[in-house]
Amino acid sequence: MTGDVAMPVDETAVLLEKWMTKIVWAEYRRCARELSVHQLTYPQFHTLLAIRRTEPACTMGLLAEETNQVSATVTGIIDRLVERGLVERFRPPDDRRQVMVRLTDEGREKLEHVFDLRQRHVANVLAHLDVPVQQQLVSVLKKYMDVMETVVQNGNGR
Repeated sequence: MTGDVAMPVDETAVLLEKWMTKIVWAEYRRCARELSVHQLTYPQFHTLLAIRRTEPACTMGLLAEETNQVSATVTGIIDRLVERGLVERFRPPDDRRQVMVRLTDEGREKLEHVFDLRQRHVANVLAHLDVPVQQQLVSVLKKYMDVMETVVQNGNGR
């Protein structure tokens, strides 16, 4: 896009999809490398994030829903996270049929360490942009996410 001349929406969509795909793939690879240093896979990291979002604890069913995984997959991920001491399973005293999961202190510390690394990476990239460009980027991405969430909620996400 140059000057004030707007591209047709279809062209803009093609370019945006191209750049989002490149960004997502580059960030996924970078994140996977950082996670491997901590002996975590991306699905494990995503699961830890979901558990943290649902604190103080969540059911295995909710966790499967939050991570868009089938229960058997989540069970395998949780097994490995429990073995590493990052997550614990428990049954609430008022409903012994439920299996709940929560982060351990070690799991919470691991997440914080990974977040610090990720934040430093983003800050390093942003440092190459002028402050007004950084602010514009954040503003535009927020607007895009707001619209995307509205479209999905209204069932227009196709």
